Amino acid sequence: MRLLFVGSEAEYQGSLLARGNGSPFSLFFVDGIQESTILTCYDAVVMPALRFLALPPSTHPVPMIASGPVSMMADCFDGGCTDYMIEPWTEEELRARVVARTTPCLELEYGTIRATPGRIIGPRGSAPLSDTAYRMLVVLYQNRGKAVPRQALACCIKPSCNGAHAAGRALDMRMARLRAALRAAGATESARNLRGQHGSYSLLA
Repeated sequence: MRLLFVGSEAEYQGSLLARGNGSPFSLFFVDGIQESTILTCYDAVVMPALRFLALPPSTHPVPMIASGPVSMMADCFDGGCTDYMIEPWTEEELRARVVARTTPCLELEYGTIRATPGRIIGPRGSAPLSDTAYRMLVVLYQNRGKAVPRQALACCIKPSCNGAHAAGRALDMRMARLRAALRAAGATESARNLRGQHGSYSLLA
């Protein structure tokens, strides 16, 4: 998961209740959002309430999460923010809110298998599922029965990769780990139907 914080690292630290041993996402900083700022490389944008309210009215391509005191919550929602976090907050809360706003719960094999970022749950229990593996599974799920080019799946590893991860064994190894996670949760049919051939992968319907 890639998050963009609009502001300084000091502002980010000031919003936190406490910082854990490691962020549960990749975090990037920018001083402000200009027309040239590419937001589609990120899963969500987070910013202090005052910065959000200073933005011109616009339709944003990714969720915009404002952060601040209770007194500014209504104004930010009126201004079009996707979500609002009352300071101080934790990084775990931030990640949970982004996941809730951006990611569907996938249901495989007639609903007996459920996949969300971080976890796949089935009749054999649950298995860990990385954010990258989940993004690849979403792409395959949304194109069930169709061939998905390796370049498209490689962009799940790094959105701006330009297909660099499509060559070699890196993508194949990630697909092998995805199959292993499916099997561990009991999704043996889905694991069997995840196939690669002729420069693409597909999840057979």
